[in-house]
Amino acid sequence: MGSNQGFSLLEVLIVLGIVGIPSIIAYPAWSRYLVKTKRLEAQLALLDTAQRMEQYAIENSGQYTNATFAKLGLTDKTERGWYKLRITQAEPAQYTLSATPTFHDPTCQQLIFNQLGEKRSEGTGTLTDCWQY
Repeated sequence: MGSNQGFSLLEVLIVLGIVGIPSIIAYPAWSRYLVKTKRLEAQLALLDTAQRMEQYAIENSGQYTNATFAKLGLTDKTERGWYKLRITQAEPAQYTLSATPTFHDPTCQQLIFNQLGEKRSEGTGTLTDCWQY
């Protein structure tokens, strides 16, 4: 008699179930974790830009006027390029910074930070959703 080699269909389906079901359950949590990590990159970039804005004001008679990323020694993208940064307002006594994702994020479409340290966001998410550490 010849020996049977290979796997039966039932064995293959059992293995697929063992591997597939945990993967299906874990994928949404993993996706949320990746998005939170990307948001953290934007938060750190905004805080770094805010610190550079304060240094700029000290060097320019206490004013934020005419501040640009080039003058701050920064680029207008986060380190990995997940967010586009903007100085949306730079007046003598106040500034507003924003970070807009370059990927689809309906929950937090924009992170906003100003000279008072106030954090805001635009999108369907709460402030805690968007500015969670």
